[in-house]
Amino acid sequence: MSTLNTLNTNGGFDRIMEEITQLQSERDMIRAELQNAKKALAPQGAIDDNHLQQELEWARKELEAARSHIAHLERERESLRVDVKNYQAEIHDLHSKANVVGTDLEILHKKNSDLQSAVNEMLAERAKASETAWLLKEKEEECSA
Repeated sequence: MSTLNTLNTNGGFDRIMEEITQLQSERDMIRAELQNAKKALAPQGAIDDNHLQQELEWARKELEAARSHIAHLERERESLRVDVKNYQAEIHDLHSKANVVGTDLEILHKKNSDLQSAVNEMLAERAKASETAWLLKEKEEECSA
């Protein structure tokens, strides 16, 4: 906005608008001259039918090339759609496998926890058995003595 204000305060904006108006006037004059030239040449047969046929043929070839290119792009787009669908299916499959792995990990964690509890219970029972054996040995020694 400051650039616009600077242009406007220095009269630059007005100059640009004048140039645009002048260019538009020149364009209109050129168009009018071209139309007058076409009108002047047409009755005299100066417009060559062969030249027009060549231009028409060239335009047809360009149109056919454009259609061919569009068809190629359509095929490529369809191929990309198929690729996207395949990738989406693959991602879905990987998500499913990840969920199965996650469930398996939870099961293994639970089993590990259960085994750790069982080991702790066995160690506690072993400690009790050791203590009982020690007490029995002491009693035996007292009885022998």
